[in-house]
Amino acid sequence: MSDQEIENAVDQQKEQAIAKHMKDIKVMSKLVFALNEYIIKFGRTSNIHDECFDLKAQVIRNRDNLSAPAIRGQVVESGINMFLHGMSIEEASEKMIAEYDANCSRITDPKVDDERNNLVPLLELGTKTFQEYAYRWTLLNYQKKVEVEIDGIPFIGYTDFHFEDKNTKEDFFIDLKTSKLLPQKISISHAMQQAIYQKATNAKQILGYLKNPTKTKDAEYIAMSLDDYSMPFKICEHIVKVMGNYLKTVNSPDDVKNSLIPNPDNW
Repeated sequence: MSDQEIENAVDQQKEQAIAKHMKDIKVMSKLVFALNEYIIKFGRTSNIHDECFDLKAQVIRNRDNLSAPAIRGQVVESGINMFLHGMSIEEASEKMIAEYDANCSRITDPKVDDERNNLVPLLELGTKTFQEYAYRWTLLNYQKKVEVEIDGIPFIGYTDFHFEDKNTKEDFFIDLKTSKLLPQKISISHAMQQAIYQKATNAKQILGYLKNPTKTKDAEYIAMSLDDYSMPFKICEHIVKVMGNYLKTVNSPDDVKNSLIPNPDNW
Protein backbone atom coordinates (compact mmCIF):
# COMPACT_ATOMS: atom_id res chain seq x y z
CA MET A 1 0.00 0.00 0.00
CA SER A 2 1.12 3.52 -0.74
CA ASP A 3 1.50 6.10 2.04
CA GLN A 4 -1.65 7.82 0.85
CA GLU A 5 -3.61 4.56 0.85
CA ILE A 6 -2.42 3.81 4.38
CA GLU A 7 -3.38 7.31 5.50
CA ASN A 8 -6.83 6.95 3.91
CA ALA A 9 -7.36 3.54 5.53
CA VAL A 10 -6.38 4.88 8.96
CA ASP A 11 -8.60 7.94 8.56
CA GLN A 12 -11.51 5.72 7.58
CA GLN A 13 -10.99 3.54 10.65
CA LYS A 14 -10.87 6.65 12.86
CA GLU A 15 -14.06 8.00 11.33
CA GLN A 16 -15.79 4.67 11.93
CA ALA A 17 -14.56 4.60 15.53
CA ILE A 18 -15.76 8.17 16.14
CA ALA A 19 -19.14 7.41 14.57
CA LYS A 20 -19.49 4.33 16.77
CA HIS A 21 -18.55 6.34 19.84
CA MET A 22 -21.12 9.04 19.12
CA LYS A 23 -23.77 6.41 18.46
CA ASP A 24 -22.92 4.74 21.77
CA ILE A 25 -23.21 8.10 23.56
CA LYS A 26 -26.65 8.61 22.01
CA VAL A 27 -27.82 5.15 23.09
CA MET A 28 -26.56 5.71 26.64
CA SER A 29 -28.25 9.12 26.84
CA LYS A 30 -31.56 7.57 25.78
CA LEU A 31 -31.17 4.86 28.41
CA VAL A 32 -30.39 7.43 31.12
CA PHE A 33 -33.46 9.45 30.12
CA ALA A 34 -35.71 6.38 30.24
CA LEU A 35 -34.33 5.19 33.59
CA ASN A 36 -34.57 8.68 35.06
CA GLU A 37 -38.19 9.03 33.93
CA TYR A 38 -38.97 5.60 35.35
CA ILE A 39 -37.34 6.30 38.73
CA ILE A 40 -38.80 9.78 39.19
CA LYS A 41 -42.31 8.83 38.13
CA PHE A 42 -42.67 5.53 39.96
CA GLY A 43 -40.45 5.93 43.02
CA ARG A 44 -39.47 2.97 45.18
CA THR A 45 -42.72 1.03 44.88
CA SER A 46 -40.91 -1.43 42.62
CA ASN A 47 -38.56 -4.21 43.67
CA ILE A 48 -36.15 -3.18 40.90
CA HIS A 49 -35.82 0.49 41.91
CA ASP A 50 -32.35 0.03 43.38
CA GLU A 51 -31.20 -1.90 40.33
CA CYS A 52 -32.51 0.82 38.02
CA PHE A 53 -30.87 3.55 40.07
CA ASP A 54 -27.51 1.73 40.13
CA LEU A 55 -27.74 1.07 36.40
CA LYS A 56 -28.50 4.72 35.70
CA ALA A 57 -25.51 5.83 37.80
CA GLN A 58 -23.20 3.41 36.02
CA VAL A 59 -24.40 4.45 32.56
CA ILE A 60 -23.86 8.11 33.43
CA ARG A 61 -20.34 7.33 34.62
CA ASN A 62 -19.64 5.46 31.41
CA ARG A 63 -21.07 8.26 29.30
CA ASP A 64 -19.82 11.38 31.04
CA ASN A 65 -16.81 10.43 33.09
CA LEU A 66 -14.52 9.10 30.42
CA SER A 67 -11.29 8.33 32.22
CA ALA A 68 -7.65 8.31 31.20
CA PRO A 69 -7.44 4.49 31.53
CA ALA A 70 -10.47 4.12 29.23
CA ILE A 71 -8.93 6.44 26.64
CA ARG A 72 -5.63 4.58 26.99
CA GLY A 73 -7.34 1.35 25.95
CA GLN A 74 -9.07 2.99 22.99
CA VAL A 75 -5.97 4.64 21.54
CA VAL A 76 -3.70 1.63 22.04
CA GLU A 77 -6.16 -0.43 19.99
CA SER A 78 -6.22 2.35 17.41
CA GLY A 79 -2.42 2.43 17.27
CA ILE A 80 -2.22 -1.34 16.80
CA ASN A 81 -4.77 -1.12 14.01
CA MET A 82 -2.71 1.57 12.26
CA PHE A 83 0.36 -0.66 12.52
CA LEU A 84 -1.51 -3.67 11.14
CA HIS A 85 -2.54 -1.54 8.16
CA GLY A 86 1.10 -0.90 7.27
CA MET A 87 2.03 2.21 9.25
CA SER A 88 5.45 2.27 10.90
CA ILE A 89 5.60 1.86 14.68
CA GLU A 90 7.05 5.36 14.97
CA GLU A 91 4.22 7.02 13.05
CA ALA A 92 1.58 4.88 14.73
CA SER A 93 2.99 5.92 18.13
CA GLU A 94 2.91 9.58 17.14
CA LYS A 95 -0.68 9.44 15.94
CA MET A 96 -1.76 7.36 18.95
CA ILE A 97 -0.32 9.92 21.39
CA ALA A 98 -1.92 12.78 19.45
CA GLU A 99 -5.27 10.98 19.61
CA TYR A 100 -4.83 10.41 23.35
CA ASP A 101 -3.97 14.06 24.00
CA ALA A 102 -6.95 15.25 21.95
CA ASN A 103 -9.38 12.97 23.81
CA CYS A 104 -7.91 13.78 27.23
CA SER A 105 -8.18 17.51 26.60
CA ARG A 106 -11.91 17.15 27.31
CA ILE A 107 -11.56 15.47 30.72
CA THR A 108 -10.07 16.11 34.15
CA ASP A 109 -8.23 13.08 35.44
CA PRO A 110 -5.08 13.03 37.61
CA LYS A 111 -3.97 9.87 35.80
CA VAL A 112 -3.65 11.52 32.36
CA ASP A 113 0.14 11.89 32.50
CA ASP A 114 0.72 8.44 34.01
CA GLU A 115 -1.43 6.76 31.39
CA ARG A 116 0.25 8.76 28.63
CA ASN A 117 3.57 7.20 29.69
CA ASN A 118 2.02 3.72 29.36
CA LEU A 119 0.95 4.18 25.74
CA VAL A 120 4.13 3.44 23.82
CA PRO A 121 5.17 0.37 25.91
CA LEU A 122 1.69 -1.10 25.46
CA LEU A 123 1.67 -0.34 21.73
CA GLU A 124 5.14 -1.82 21.24
CA LEU A 125 4.25 -5.04 23.06
CA GLY A 126 0.87 -5.31 21.33
CA THR A 127 2.31 -4.85 17.85
CA LYS A 128 5.21 -7.19 18.61
CA THR A 129 2.79 -9.86 19.81
CA PHE A 130 0.58 -9.55 16.73
CA GLN A 131 3.60 -9.34 14.42
CA GLU A 132 4.82 -12.72 15.65
CA TYR A 133 1.74 -14.24 14.03
CA ALA A 134 1.73 -12.08 10.91
CA TYR A 135 2.88 -14.97 8.73
CA ARG A 136 -0.11 -17.02 9.93
CA TRP A 137 -2.88 -14.44 10.28
CA THR A 138 -4.66 -12.07 7.92
CA LEU A 139 -6.48 -9.07 9.37
CA LEU A 140 -10.03 -9.06 8.00
CA ASN A 141 -11.67 -6.27 9.93
CA TYR A 142 -11.54 -3.92 12.91
CA GLN A 143 -14.48 -2.69 14.98
CA LYS A 144 -16.84 -4.97 13.10
CA LYS A 145 -20.50 -4.62 14.02
CA VAL A 146 -22.12 -7.88 15.11
CA GLU A 147 -25.76 -8.56 15.92
CA VAL A 148 -27.57 -11.40 17.67
CA GLU A 149 -30.85 -12.00 19.48
CA ILE A 150 -31.13 -13.34 23.02
CA ASP A 151 -34.60 -14.59 23.85
CA GLY A 152 -35.98 -12.37 21.12
CA ILE A 153 -34.11 -9.24 22.28
CA PRO A 154 -31.61 -7.78 19.76
CA PHE A 155 -28.04 -7.21 20.92
CA ILE A 156 -25.46 -5.16 19.02
CA GLY A 157 -21.71 -5.20 19.64
CA TYR A 158 -18.46 -4.13 18.03
CA THR A 159 -15.53 -6.52 17.96
CA ASP A 160 -11.87 -5.46 18.06
CA PHE A 161 -9.69 -7.44 15.64
CA HIS A 162 -11.07 -9.98 13.16
CA PHE A 163 -8.42 -12.35 11.78
CA GLU A 164 -8.26 -15.35 9.46
CA ASP A 165 -5.78 -18.18 9.82
CA LYS A 166 -3.92 -18.37 6.51
CA ASN A 167 -3.52 -22.15 6.74
CA THR A 168 -6.89 -23.33 8.03
CA LYS A 169 -8.91 -20.40 6.62
CA GLU A 170 -10.79 -20.29 9.92
CA ASP A 171 -11.63 -16.82 11.18
CA PHE A 172 -11.45 -15.69 14.81
CA PHE A 173 -11.71 -12.53 16.89
CA ILE A 174 -9.33 -10.96 19.39
CA ASP A 175 -10.85 -8.62 21.96
CA LEU A 176 -7.96 -6.53 23.30
CA LYS A 177 -8.11 -5.08 26.81
CA THR A 178 -5.57 -2.99 28.70
CA SER A 179 -5.41 -3.13 32.48
CA LYS A 180 -3.29 -2.49 35.55
CA LEU A 181 -3.21 -6.19 36.45
CA LEU A 182 -3.15 -9.45 34.53
CA PRO A 183 -6.27 -11.48 35.34
CA GLN A 184 -5.97 -14.97 36.75
CA LYS A 185 -9.09 -16.03 34.90
CA ILE A 186 -11.78 -14.62 32.64
CA SER A 187 -14.35 -12.67 34.64
CA ILE A 188 -18.05 -13.50 34.31
CA SER A 189 -18.77 -10.18 32.57
CA HIS A 190 -15.99 -10.76 30.02
CA ALA A 191 -17.12 -14.37 29.55
CA MET A 192 -20.67 -13.19 28.84
CA GLN A 193 -19.34 -10.71 26.28
CA GLN A 194 -17.29 -13.44 24.62
CA ALA A 195 -20.29 -15.77 24.56
CA ILE A 196 -22.47 -13.14 22.90
CA TYR A 197 -19.80 -12.43 20.27
CA GLN A 198 -19.35 -16.15 19.62
CA LYS A 199 -23.09 -16.60 19.19
CA ALA A 200 -23.18 -13.66 16.77
CA THR A 201 -20.17 -14.74 14.69
CA ASN A 202 -19.95 -18.51 15.20
CA ALA A 203 -16.19 -18.01 15.44
CA LYS A 204 -13.57 -18.50 18.15
CA GLN A 205 -13.11 -15.59 20.54
CA ILE A 206 -9.81 -14.70 22.20
CA LEU A 207 -9.28 -12.20 25.02
CA GLY A 208 -5.91 -10.45 24.89
CA TYR A 209 -4.86 -8.55 28.01
CA LEU A 210 -2.10 -5.92 27.88
CA LYS A 211 -0.86 -4.99 31.36
CA ASN A 212 0.56 -1.57 32.10
CA PRO A 213 4.31 -1.40 32.73
CA THR A 214 5.52 -0.59 36.25
CA LYS A 215 8.76 0.76 37.68
CA THR A 216 10.08 -2.79 38.04
CA LYS A 217 8.31 -4.64 35.21
CA ASP A 218 7.82 -4.09 31.51
CA ALA A 219 4.41 -4.29 29.90
CA GLU A 220 3.01 -7.83 29.81
CA TYR A 221 0.58 -9.72 27.59
CA ILE A 222 -1.57 -12.77 28.15
CA ALA A 223 -4.23 -14.38 25.96
CA MET A 224 -7.21 -16.33 27.28
CA SER A 225 -10.19 -18.05 25.71
CA LEU A 226 -13.26 -19.95 26.87
CA ASP A 227 -13.48 -23.69 26.49
CA ASP A 228 -17.25 -23.56 26.85
CA TYR A 229 -19.41 -20.64 25.71
CA SER A 230 -22.69 -22.24 26.74
CA MET A 231 -22.68 -21.45 30.46
CA PRO A 232 -21.98 -17.67 30.19
CA PHE A 233 -24.53 -17.47 27.38
CA LYS A 234 -27.09 -19.19 29.61
CA ILE A 235 -26.41 -16.49 32.21
CA CYS A 236 -27.16 -13.87 29.55
CA GLU A 237 -30.38 -15.65 28.65
CA HIS A 238 -31.36 -15.87 32.32
CA ILE A 239 -30.82 -12.14 32.85
CA VAL A 240 -32.94 -11.31 29.80
CA LYS A 241 -35.69 -13.68 30.92
CA VAL A 242 -35.74 -12.29 34.46
CA MET A 243 -36.13 -8.77 33.07
CA GLY A 244 -38.87 -10.01 30.77
CA ASN A 245 -40.66 -11.81 33.59
CA TYR A 246 -40.82 -8.61 35.59
CA LEU A 247 -42.21 -6.64 32.66
CA LYS A 248 -44.91 -9.29 32.23
CA THR A 249 -46.17 -8.52 35.72
CA VAL A 250 -47.02 -4.91 34.88
CA ASN A 251 -49.55 -3.60 32.39
CA SER A 252 -49.25 0.15 32.78
CA PRO A 253 -47.01 2.91 34.12
CA ASP A 254 -49.13 2.97 37.25
CA ASP A 255 -48.44 -0.72 37.82
CA VAL A 256 -44.72 -0.01 37.65
CA LYS A 257 -45.09 3.01 39.95
CA ASN A 258 -46.90 0.93 42.52
CA SER A 259 -44.15 -1.67 42.59
CA LEU A 260 -41.37 0.79 43.45
CA ILE A 261 -40.34 2.14 46.87
CA PRO A 262 -38.62 5.57 46.91
CA ASN A 263 -35.31 6.06 48.67
CA PRO A 264 -35.36 9.57 50.24
CA ASP A 265 -31.64 9.37 51.04
CA ASN A 266 -30.75 8.90 47.38
CA TRP A 267 -33.48 10.83 45.55
